Amino acid sequence: MLVFLDTNILLDLLLEREPYCTPTAYLVSLADKGKIRLSISSLTVANANYTLSKRMGIGKARLLLQNVCVLCAVTSVDEQVIKKALFSKFEDTEDAIQYESALSARADVIITRNPKDFKHSELPTMDAQEFLTWYELNEKNN
Repeated sequence: MLVFLDTNILLDLLLEREPYCTPTAYLVSLADKGKIRLSISSLTVANANYTLSKRMGIGKARLLLQNVCVLCAVTSVDEQVIKKALFSKFEDTEDAIQYESALSARADVIITRNPKDFKHSELPTMDAQEFLTWYELNEKNN
C-alpha cells in the first residue's frame, strides 16, 4: 500500500506538533517495518524546508529532510501535474498539486490533517488517526 503524506502531516511529525505527531509517528513506524510505503511530493520537500529552516535553521532542516527522504519516495511535480492541478475542481492550488502528484504516483490513500480540503479527491483521504484505525481493522480482517 502506498500512502501519500500531505505537507501538514510531515510538519506535524518533524515539528512534534501534538496531538498530531503521535499517530503520524506510528504511521511512519509502519513504513519503517515495511508494512506500508510512504510518499511525499517534491512540493512538500520545498514547503517543509521553508518552514523548518525558519524554525530551526537551514542545517537542521536539511538533515531532517534527508532522513525523511530515506523512508519516503518523493513524487514529481512536473508540467502534467501542474496543468491538471490548475484545471481541477480544487479551490486551493497547493492541495490540487498534492492530489495530482499522489495520483501520478498511484497512491492508495492521502493522509492530511484537512481531509475536507480534498473533497474532490477520488482517492480515500483521511487524517493519520483515521488511517491507523482503518489499517488496523483491515489487518485484523486479513
